[in-house]
This record gives sequence, structure tokens and C-alpha cells, in this order.
Amino acid sequence: MEVQERIWRRPGRSYLRPFSEQTGLQQKGLSELLQRRLCDFGWNRSFVKAAGQLREHYGFDLSPERIRQASQDHARRIDAMALSEGPSTVLRGEGAAAIIAEADGSMIRLVENGTDAKGRRTRKVDWHECRLCAALEHGGTQPQYAASFGPVDTLGRLWSQCARRSNWGAQTLIQVLGDGAQWIDRQSILCFGKERWLLIDFYHVCEYLAAASSACAIKESPERWTGRQSTLLKKGKTAKVIANLQKCIEPEDTLEQEAPVRAAWRYLKNRIDSFDYPRAIAADMPIGTGLIESANGHVIQDRLKGRGMAWLPENAQAFAQARALTASGRWNEYWQKSKKMAA
Repeated sequence: MEVQERIWRRPGRSYLRPFSEQTGLQQKGLSELLQRRLCDFGWNRSFVKAAGQLREHYGFDLSPERIRQASQDHARRIDAMALSEGPSTVLRGEGAAAIIAEADGSMIRLVENGTDAKGRRTRKVDWHECRLCAALEHGGTQPQYAASFGPVDTLGRLWSQCARRSNWGAQTLIQVLGDGAQWIDRQSILCFGKERWLLIDFYHVCEYLAAASSACAIKESPERWTGRQSTLLKKGKTAKVIANLQKCIEPEDTLEQEAPVRAAWRYLKNRIDSFDYPRAIAADMPIGTGLIESANGHVIQDRLKGRGMAWLPENAQAFAQARALTASGRWNEYWQKSKKMAA
């Protein structure tokens, strides 16, 4: 639709635009509804494809660059809002009986522009870890996510916000699931206290056992040996599994990359208190990190990781946070806040 607008000029070269003032429209401006659609398209696919989708669904054209500007602007606002929130230090009296908290990382290619000693522009492309955290009320269906390329302390603060939005209360049991990375253990203590319940991802442990099975399975197949050890773990007999590994451990002079039994033995021995699978099974709680593993794909990698794709750090951070917000079911919440800020 095309509208011819009458513009009035008054002394001093200032203009009056009655139509624009009455309708709230600006020349080359974007309505809130259109901005929402551009963000929806631009956060989920390349800007070229987003332009094609806009044409297909609404019958008019905007350049990929215009879509990039709009979706990037709102993504940066979302990231700034998330980082401006402090950690959750005051808990509600009543809350969820239990919350499942998980964290993991994905490697994303970032490009950093700079200058060398001679003033020439340089471009460095390298892989960086985007850490993603999640919290979900036990029995609930809507996880809460947050993402950060920054220091682990930043993600820890975001992690506590996710738990708060998942109905974290003073008596809530926090079950932390991870792959054994030290930063996850450390941040879980800082966020949720030492009383949090740390559980190592069962399937990650099984990968260590499978790697060691060829050397340990003497009178049975490696698959059968691995299955027996995983059954022992589910029954709470971690010490028995460690003893079985110790019987077949490689000599001390064996190179690390050639000592899978030693690696599995060390992995379990150093985390002996984090394998209480019987408790989780009895409480109908997860023993694997499927929540965060799948989120790495549909929240982070589906948009930020592609063939030949590399992002400026600030743009990657903003888009990761924006996608985390939409995956958390907080899409309308952000736009309501934007309205208040604009008013």
C-alpha cells in the first residue's frame, strides 16, 4: 500500500507531519509487528533466506541488510537485558520440589578484526566456546535457557536466573547434570551451594567404559562387559566398577592416548560421589544430559554453526542470547518490556 503524505513546513525549516504523528508510522520505519516478524526470520535463518520468506508470506521486499539491522538490534537489546540482571540471591519461600540444571558448550567460529604493528587490517578466524545453561522444574515442560561466550562466571549468573524462572525456592532440590567438566562443578557450587546434587551424565561415563572394554573384556565380548559395568553403576556399585578397571589398568609408562582403562579409572575415581544413579532412577529424574545436548543443537548450532560461517563476537553473543530467550518461551515477555521502555 502506498500513501501520499502532506508535509507542512513552518519558519525555521522544521516540518509538521500530521499523518505520521496520528498513525505512529515513520518513513522507512518498521511497525512493531513487522519488527517481530523480521526477528523471527532473521534469528532462525540466513538474512537472504529471511528476505525470501518475507516476500513469500507478506508479498513485499526488504533487503537482507535491513533484516540484519532489525534482528541484530533487538538481539543486542535482549543480551544487554540478560546481562544487566544480577544473580538470584533471595529465594521464594515456596517453590518447585526439584529443578534439573544442566550446562554444556558448543564450539562456534568467530572472526576478530584488528590491525597489525604496521597499521594493516587483520582478520583472525578461530573457534570459541559458547556455553549454554538450562533449568527445568521437575515434571515441567518449559526449560529456561541462557547463553554466553564470556567468562564462566557470567554463565553462572545467568544459570541462577534460569533456575529462578523455573520456580526455585528455599526448599528446592537442585539436580545438576554435567559431563564432569570442572567449570560446571565450580559454577554449580557458586550458584546453588554445596548442597546441590551433582550427577555425572550416565552416557558420558559409558563412553569411557566402552573405550576401555577391549582391554578389560577377557572372557566375554567388549559390548557385554560394558553392559555389565553400566548395570553395576545403575545399582550404585561404582566402587565395583572402579575395582574392575583397576585390575586391567595399563603400565605407568603407557602413553595417555594409549591408556583408555587408566582414563576411565581416573574419571570415575576422581568423581566417586557423583554417580548416585539409583537415587535419580527412584525419583524418576534424568541420569543423562539430553536436555542440554539437544539444546546445543536447536538453540545454538542451528543458526550459529554452518558451513563457512563465522561471526563477529558481539553478534554471535547477541543472537545466541536471543535464541535462548525464544526457546525459553519468553518471546512475548521481551516485546512487552520493549513497549514499556519505548513509552
